[in-house]
Amino acid sequence: MKKFIIFLIVLASLQLKSQTYTVSHYIPWSTHHQNMWGPNGQPFHLNINQQLFNINFNDTNTFGGIDYIFGLPFGAQFDLYTHLLLGSTFSISGFHTGWIDVDYPVRIDLTFPSPQTFMPGDWITINSRYHVMNGWNLSSSFHQDGVIDLDLDFGIHAQLDGTICFGACDNFNIINVDVPDDSISIIHIDQQNGDVTYPCMQNGHLAFCHDTILPIVFNNAWGTGISGEIGLPYITTHDHLDSTQLCHKQLIAQGDDPYAHFNIDIIQFLSAIAGILPPSTGQPILNFINMLHDTINIGGGISIE
Repeated sequence: MKKFIIFLIVLASLQLKSQTYTVSHYIPWSTHHQNMWGPNGQPFHLNINQQLFNINFNDTNTFGGIDYIFGLPFGAQFDLYTHLLLGSTFSISGFHTGWIDVDYPVRIDLTFPSPQTFMPGDWITINSRYHVMNGWNLSSSFHQDGVIDLDLDFGIHAQLDGTICFGACDNFNIINVDVPDDSISIIHIDQQNGDVTYPCMQNGHLAFCHDTILPIVFNNAWGTGISGEIGLPYITTHDHLDSTQLCHKQLIAQGDDPYAHFNIDIIQFLSAIAGILPPSTGQPILNFINMLHDTINIGGGISIE
């Protein structure tokens, strides 16, 4: 009988020690128009100055030859001096900061041992757990005030001098094309001042238009050799709740924006754009491009291809 009573007392004691109760707290955590990088964070700046390509060389070549027969010069010799600059730079600046709106409602459950189940001096465990409630949200706003530029750098110098001898020599200049190094803006987007500049057709002539329409879409626009699309970067994000870890539920937003892609046929573009450049620059460019495809007749049955 004593053993049975002791067993009941032990069983009752174990039952009392296993009893708990739970207290739940509902907390609607949220923040709106919060700096994306935190109150003390270092703001992100989208500053890019990317050289797409750069061809810059100077060269001197001498070809042909002059021989002396019985003390008299015979033959032809040519000296070619060339300088070529062709480059393009894509730059973007002024896009920084950004804001987020967050709603993160949770229920926090705290589980305590029931009263009368522990004694003074006992170690007790209080368990906690949280649940993300419906209505969670993470939305972002990307800063749009910035400047985008697509520039073309160019410069051309080609000089061909010749000496032709037939008993006596004559010196003459065959080619002299000089376009000083310069740079023009192919596309300029200034959201801060609301200005968009790009090649377009006006009254049947190629020009640079000023507008506010974005994105700009080209498909070998007006024979300029430019194809593609360019606009302002604006990242639209999609949020989701990652609850794979019970104690670390993450609210994540992801997105991307392919805001620019384009192709440029440089020779075709230079040919098209030369018509709207000042004659002192445009005409030498056309002469040089035509020279690349033509045969130069010097005379006397001599030609250079």
